[in-house]
Amino acid sequence: MSRLRAEVRTPGALAGAERDALYGLYTRYYGGTDRSLFLADLDDKDQVILLRDGRGRLCGFSTLAVWGFMFRGRRGRALF
Repeated sequence: MSRLRAEVRTPGALAGAERDALYGLYTRYYGGTDRSLFLADLDDKDQVILLRDGRGRLCGFSTLAVWGFMFRGRRGRALF
């Protein structure tokens, strides 16, 4: 098994073909969505973590949203 390489990008920096590949991976393993809903959710995120194999093929991904909040007068950030 080859090692995966992680690359972090913003959703806006993804090319159309990369968005297509992400949606293809998602629908391969999950249901209950359509392309427009998937892309809207993707665009609501702050970062996308792309996982590629040794040949540069997309093998997986995750998304990250950062939410700012206040708690007892102190600023904080939550990652989702």
